[in-house]
Amino acid sequence: MQYEGKAKCMELRETLRVVRRNWLVAAVIVIAGAVGGWFLASSTPPVYESSTTLGFEVSTATGTVQEEVQGNNLLIQQLPTYARLATTGKVLDPVIETLDLDTDAATLADDLDISASDGTAFLTVTASGATAAEAAELAAAVGDQLVAEVATGLVTGPEGQTIGVSASVVDPAVEPEVPTSPVTLLYVAVGLALGLVVAFIVVVLREVLNRRIRNVRDARKPGLPPLLGVVPKQRALAKGVLAGLSESPAVSDAFQRVRVAVTAGLAPSVPAAPIVVVVVGVGPRAGATTVATGLAAAAADAGRRVALVDADAERGALAAEDLPGTLASGEVAGSGRGAAAVEGATELAPGLVLVRTAPSDGAPESPAAARLAAALDTIAVDSELVVIDGGAASASADALLLAPLASAYVVVARAGRTDASDLVEVAASITGAGARVAGSVLNAVPTRGPDSGV
Repeated sequence: MQYEGKAKCMELRETLRVVRRNWLVAAVIVIAGAVGGWFLASSTPPVYESSTTLGFEVSTATGTVQEEVQGNNLLIQQLPTYARLATTGKVLDPVIETLDLDTDAATLADDLDISASDGTAFLTVTASGATAAEAAELAAAVGDQLVAEVATGLVTGPEGQTIGVSASVVDPAVEPEVPTSPVTLLYVAVGLALGLVVAFIVVVLREVLNRRIRNVRDARKPGLPPLLGVVPKQRALAKGVLAGLSESPAVSDAFQRVRVAVTAGLAPSVPAAPIVVVVVGVGPRAGATTVATGLAAAAADAGRRVALVDADAERGALAAEDLPGTLASGEVAGSGRGAAAVEGATELAPGLVLVRTAPSDGAPESPAAARLAAALDTIAVDSELVVIDGGAASASADALLLAPLASAYVVVARAGRTDASDLVEVAASITGAGARVAGSVLNAVPTRGPDSGV
């Protein structure tokens, strides 16, 4: 019972997430439906209806009560016949001629509705027209002509007696003040209903067809690499990762959690060598540089000697000038051993050295993996952990060429942008290169909104 209650709570929470994520799209569709209904009502020609009521009575030769009763019963039975007569050419042809209408009796009959009141001797003639005046004129003309036609006929009673029938207008036709159609509120209501249906279909399709990883729950779905941690989307990171770590406890805590998850159970690929973690992103803007820098800084804060290596052949994202908050820029203040001895090394913080593998001016070009392999022996002298920013795995083959050097890979996905299938493909390519995938890190997770939660 407790499990069922928890499951229902999760379903309700996920439903609310879907609503919050798609409410704007749904609202636009529903409003568009209502506006469409209003526009359709406004563009539909108005139709006016006017009615006149005719009363029928009988007259007998003797005027006895019995004949009067028989005559009234017979009259009520005849009313459907009179109603049918009102829609025939015998009544409508004279009406067409009187009103000078450009139509025929069959077409004009479509604009009429003749109804008899049950158990009474009344007929109601309802006519429709494009204007109030046309509807009233047509109803009055049909009623008058039907009265004239009824007056010319006699009805034979059950005993052969002759019964006279007369009709008169008891409720004349008047011009209606408002049209009977279109009913604007009805059109708007139908538009709203259709908008809701379309919005529901669109939201379902958006959720079913959307393969992007938007939140922690998406990142933990079966078939994806294990989620090692998440990095919240914080303004402090816009100033630089190191500055963000010092200014935002949430960012610092997030990277410490990532550090613990990444390094747990890792061992150097070569005995007595440092642990080498290669961080790659799924796509150019996944945040591999952010995660690599944060992971290295968190490890240094924890008292470990760390070398942060820029192996991104695409843009060299870890240039010292791109990292506000460095302690030094240019030559490293230190003993000149280990990572500090590598040309182009920069001390970012106590225990954290940045090493760039880009060739110096005038040096021959070589793959980043080859340059890193040549420098790794020197870096390993006084480093316990080497974090390599491999850039975008889908953009550079060098990211996969680092596989022989790596203790493990960490794949970075960006919340709301990275497709789940791309994450699976990158992880598979790393595994195919003979390296271990420690897991994934979800970067830029919203702190507010339907996909928030770190």
